[in-house]
Amino acid sequence: DRYEKYLAGLGINIDNVVIDDSVEHGAMGIMTSDCDGNQITLFYPGADGSKLRKFPRDVVGITDCQLAIVAPEGAPIMLHHARDLQSLGIPAIFDPGQCLPEFSKQEVNELLDLCQYTIVNEYEIDMLLKISDLSQQAVIDICEWLIVTKAAVGVDIFIDGQCHHIPSTKINEILDPTG
Repeated sequence: DRYEKYLAGLGINIDNVVIDDSVEHGAMGIMTSDCDGNQITLFYPGADGSKLRKFPRDVVGITDCQLAIVAPEGAPIMLHHARDLQSLGIPAIFDPGQCLPEFSKQEVNELLDLCQYTIVNEYEIDMLLKISDLSQQAVIDICEWLIVTKAAVGVDIFIDGQCHHIPSTKINEILDPTG
């Protein structure tokens, strides 16, 4: 209730926000990183099985959307979202995130084909390449944009086969190593 009021106060349309009281917990992610970039991630998808879930084709006014993100969830749900978005002509970003290890080769490759953009971190790109059985160049050729975040090094954005490197911002103090 408080969260709904906050979003509404920001002018954010919450008509398609659904609250399922039968679901005990929402999605949760716990990440532990060390200074060398090793990371352990625990993820609980929460309400992904809710009977009240809406998919893109169910959302009133979705055709006004100019870009969507297919965010980390179970592969079947992400595929459902990506297929809906493609059928509606809405470009999408594939962000497999912490769910990538549960994907099959077929699921990863279909999501790469369905979504115009892919965003991953250094660890996830290695995992994506291993699961998809594709080279990084093949992924670059499939995606309009491939975005690979590289923590303190910055980000590499591949567009039309060209790598655009954006260095990270210099910091005075580390406050959140998971960012």
